[in-house]
Amino acid sequence: MTEYDTLRTQVTPRDPRIARRLARRLDPIGGFLLYGFLWIYVSVAVAVFAARAVGSVLSSTGSMALPLALFVLAYMVFPIWVWRRRRSARRLFRDGTFVDATVDKVRHSYMGRGRWRAPVTLVNLQVTLDGKERYPGLSLFGHIERLERGDVLPVLSVPGYKHCAAFPGRGELVVAQQHLFPEQGEGGPRRRRGAAHALIARRGDEHLGR
Repeated sequence: MTEYDTLRTQVTPRDPRIARRLARRLDPIGGFLLYGFLWIYVSVAVAVFAARAVGSVLSSTGSMALPLALFVLAYMVFPIWVWRRRRSARRLFRDGTFVDATVDKVRHSYMGRGRWRAPVTLVNLQVTLDGKERYPGLSLFGHIERLERGDVLPVLSVPGYKHCAAFPGRGELVVAQQHLFPEQGEGGPRRRRGAAHALIARRGDEHLGR
């Protein structure tokens, strides 16, 4: 059974064990380790600058308690951020809804520069909502070769979360990020400000009869 089948056949809220396992796929521990090391340097910088701002106190006491306390307070932001990201990822797989969108355009590109350059697949989708054609956009991580115009792409999303899970070929999940989308109007294509996840999630709720 594929990951798509596992999620599609379960009613919400889905098995929390499956939600935790797939959340680790969406937010792997390796990425958090890198951010953790970077945040150490940020916390040290915050502690040093704050300690210099109250240098008169340190010169009179000679204690390292103040900069140490400032470092701990600054670094505590990181585990809180990790916890919130993991919670949102678990919510996606526990409570998310599916919508079957039609692929309108596919383009391979790259995100970032230098050693941080990573492949992405940019996809324009076509969804019918309230009798109108909408065109949400997705950025799928990696170059997805098995995706062509006209294919049906199942997307799992949840309101208030920019990441989603796409399932090319109704198989294993591919991490994706939702972004602004063009809206087709009588005067031709125009840009609409809004989040694609709100559109996709709303469409998914309609499938469930909510």
